[in-house]
Amino acid sequence: MNSRLAKLSHKVTVCQPQQRFLDSKSALAQVGFSGINFNGHCEIIVDNHCPSGTIFFINSDFWNFILNRKKNFEWTPPKTPVDSDAYIRQMLTMGNMICTQCRVQGQMTGLS
Repeated sequence: MNSRLAKLSHKVTVCQPQQRFLDSKSALAQVGFSGINFNGHCEIIVDNHCPSGTIFFINSDFWNFILNRKKNFEWTPPKTPVDSDAYIRQMLTMGNMICTQCRVQGQMTGLS
């Protein structure tokens, strides 16, 4: 679930007496995200790029990243830049983010 910083600050203030911060065992906390835990089932994470007054509900159990077999992290041939003695290579991949159950995702707008 994503929210603007001001809304999260208010939610943290309301929840602070219960100490509902993300558990250190949470996968999101282990990779550096901070937020609060709601009722032990939902993690609220700040996203500064989320539109104002909007919350997204994302159930990550139903999202997958599928790689293309023909472009599965392949290197390009070496290229020499005009102004350097070094060479450059690119690592290319192609894939799709797939949601297997769109009905369990959600969005709320017009929040204040």
